Amino acid sequence: MKKTYRDYMAYLMNMQVQQGGCAHFYFDISFSRSTDALIAGLGYRLPDGRVQPGSMDGPLREWYKRTWAIMAENGLYPGGVSGHATNSIALRALPWTDAILDSEYPMKNPITVYPMDRMIALSCPHSFGVNINHLGFMNPAWASLHDAGQGDSAIPFNTEPFRHFGIAANDVVFLPYWRNSDVVKPADSGVLASVWKRPGKAVIQVLNYGLDPEGQEKTRSAKLTLDLKALGVPAGVKPEQIRISEMLLDDGHLPSRYMEIFDWYQKLPDTPRNQWDKNLKVRPASNPTIDLATGVIDGVELFYHDSRYLLVTWDEELKTVPEGLFSETDKLRALNWGLNRSGTKSLDANAASAVVKNSDPAVQVKAWTRPGTAMLLLTNTGAKELDAELTLDLDKLGVKVPKIWNAYTQAVGAKKFNAATGETTVNVKGGQSKVVFVDTY
Repeated sequence: MKKTYRDYMAYLMNMQVQQGGCAHFYFDISFSRSTDALIAGLGYRLPDGRVQPGSMDGPLREWYKRTWAIMAENGLYPGGVSGHATNSIALRALPWTDAILDSEYPMKNPITVYPMDRMIALSCPHSFGVNINHLGFMNPAWASLHDAGQGDSAIPFNTEPFRHFGIAANDVVFLPYWRNSDVVKPADSGVLASVWKRPGKAVIQVLNYGLDPEGQEKTRSAKLTLDLKALGVPAGVKPEQIRISEMLLDDGHLPSRYMEIFDWYQKLPDTPRNQWDKNLKVRPASNPTIDLATGVIDGVELFYHDSRYLLVTWDEELKTVPEGLFSETDKLRALNWGLNRSGTKSLDANAASAVVKNSDPAVQVKAWTRPGTAMLLLTNTGAKELDAELTLDLDKLGVKVPKIWNAYTQAVGAKKFNAATGETTVNVKGGQSKVVFVDTY
């Protein structure tokens, strides 16, 4: 690609961003190959008249670099540039992309088509400058185990539970299964476990890899031993300071596209959610437990090539929650959010009213903030169920909404939420309270 053409395209793309509202450029079929396209500046003519082909990886790198600069200059970095190149990854171009997509061909079982060694190699941003994400043919659980997303929405990371965890926060540390043995050890060699940790919380993904051929379709125990100190749990922690639960994605429904080939999936009862979802199935509920003396997590079973996500949260100090402030369910959610962790600020009535405009006198609002997130407690003092109409000052709540990420800002528990205006609707039953979390990172 000649520089003059690249300059002209950059000029047009910059206008698309500044005048047309474009926030992302995706380049399909970003393959690197040998070509003799002299008009594009690729290859050269030999003295005898023949054309010596040239490689496209250099011009492709320059193209991505130029696009990256355009997006950065317009405040759209990170997240402004991506492309696709199944089985033809141009390594020289990768440092100038935010995501490169792979896996564009049908696979009955992607875990066998994309084996462990290949996935590990594709998940090393330290080597390539970016990790490889995957199109919808990839099993999302196999992708996420390697810190990679699947599909155009980066599933499972772009789900309400992972966003609420803060998966995009700057303090997230990914501990992959191939180098985290100092933190977590599965009891079964056929189980793999990767960890994302933040101060006060961690998500542990466990997957039944089934290393032995004779163990095909074998259900395995996801029993793990954690080094709590290495994970960041303070010494001398009391049972009241640490919590574990399963983090359900899509309400626990299984992705039939990747599981329907297995006998165990076919034997589960159908649980349709609506007339279009005819054969959806749900994993049986798990009840994970954690032993503080040994660090052992138990109580979780894994079907063959299936996965679960476990949420572990803890507090630095043992604090009591005022009696009657929350329901038992909301109390657990508030503690998991970080109610008793350092960095949490409780807003008094005046401060809360300044950041949460509430037009209904029957609704009382309390507010707490942490970096990148806020928690609201709405109490309906009346007898009738109502929709509380609120207007949130997201900046003052500390929930900054970056231009390119506004679609990922969420209000967990709200009926409606507008990240651009802060307008929020929350349904609260008469005489009851409801917790709402507003997240962005």
